[in-house]
Amino acid sequence: MPFAGSRTRKPIRRVTLQRAYLLANVPLVVAVFLVPHYHTYLWGLMGLGAAAAVVVGVVRHRPNHPLAWILVSLALATFISGDVTYDVLTLLLHRVNPFPSVADVLYLITYPLIAAGLFGIVRARRRGPDSGALLDALTVTAVALLLSWIYLIQPYVHAHDMTLVQKTVSIAYPRATS
Repeated sequence: MPFAGSRTRKPIRRVTLQRAYLLANVPLVVAVFLVPHYHTYLWGLMGLGAAAAVVVGVVRHRPNHPLAWILVSLALATFISGDVTYDVLTLLLHRVNPFPSVADVLYLITYPLIAAGLFGIVRARRRGPDSGALLDALTVTAVALLLSWIYLIQPYVHAHDMTLVQKTVSIAYPRATS
């Protein structure tokens, strides 16, 4: 009978942690929109809370490949740190569109971390070689890269009003310009 008791306690504990996380974040989400003056702090708390939640999940559930999940957590942390840094530069230090900046470095670090983390998660689930799925993924990726080059990256290559550093950062993570 102790086995049955332990089985009923574990889901209750999990539900309690999930509810605590929701109870902490729902007010933060509402506050981000209702109190825009504190956006930077609230957004930072939400993002770091998400990164911490992934770490708590790794500690509690002990996956076979925890490094992949830790990399995802680090990616969340660097992304939110980039957002907070950008907000500090623009809202508190009154810099107009600081580019490139420390925020861009944090954003750029996010990409390899999330790619490595997701690759690790997918690889951990794989039982054997699956060349068909790899070929499908490479085909979609090649098309996405071609479209990115044509519509997002190439204009930066030919931009005469940008410095070499600005071009390099813009090519490293292309985004639609306004």
